[in-house]
Amino acid sequence: MRSKWADFLFTLAVRFIGGGILGTLAGFLICFPGRGAGKNQILIWVTGDENHPHRLVYWILAWAIGGGIIGMFTIPYWQRPWYKYERMTFDKPDKKDDAA
Repeated sequence: MRSKWADFLFTLAVRFIGGGILGTLAGFLICFPGRGAGKNQILIWVTGDENHPHRLVYWILAWAIGGGIIGMFTIPYWQRPWYKYERMTFDKPDKKDDAA
């Protein structure tokens, strides 16, 4: 039988990378809305300070890490290595049915 932990670690890595990409997109959409938004206070706060030129990088990096962490914590229970699969069989009656 294959190791469930290898599959789980691969799933963690893929979900962290995918969540990071989606988090980056969310950070851009929140920071840089469409044309009709007018003055955007978040955009001015992120890009407007000359004393902190890397603030935009930190903003996007924070959204990417947050999205990656959320992606890792939303792994379905059946993909976790400690999940025990129990097949439902209709051949064996339940113990509750015997008591009745």
